Amino acid sequence: MATLGDAAIMLFAFCSVAAAARDRRWILSPSPWQVTGFVALGLVVTAVVERLATGPMERWAYAPAIPVLPWLGLGLAPILQWLVVPPLVLWFSRRHIAAPP
Repeated sequence: MATLGDAAIMLFAFCSVAAAARDRRWILSPSPWQVTGFVALGLVVTAVVERLATGPMERWAYAPAIPVLPWLGLGLAPILQWLVVPPLVLWFSRRHIAAPP
């Protein structure tokens, strides 16, 4: 279920940047603000979901072995995931879409 949520967050971030850029093909030649916006939106939504799920909603808790960022109270893994995976998705998507048939 978490993977489906991550995919939904990524789709939301993509569509938000496409709406702001007024171009759904922004992924073919993304500007720095588009890449930053894509990653930042994912980070913000993930942070909100993590805080709600580990706080008021009590959906899950981090295991003692999981590194937690003390100033945010968020697990390090979800934050790193959103700093690494989206740029890779952009790169692979652009490469796949722009490849000759």
